[in-house]
Amino acid sequence: MAIQCVRCKNAGEPPTLVSATGELKAKILSGICKDCWEEWKRRSVMLINEHRLTPFLPQHREVLEQHMKEFLGL
Repeated sequence: MAIQCVRCKNAGEPPTLVSATGELKAKILSGICKDCWEEWKRRSVMLINEHRLTPFLPQHREVLEQHMKEFLGL
């Protein structure tokens, strides 16, 4: 099942494993291609390291989620 990616504007397969929940997960699965999701995962590792984020802390997850929305154009 191909989708139209809102980030790169290309048709592609949706990601198979998404680390989000609820409405955000639905938006990613219906509007972000696998390639852009993989690019985000690499970028998120860099952000975690640069900003010394601890993803299990709620306030750090919020920061990471905001960066993800901006990066993916959500």
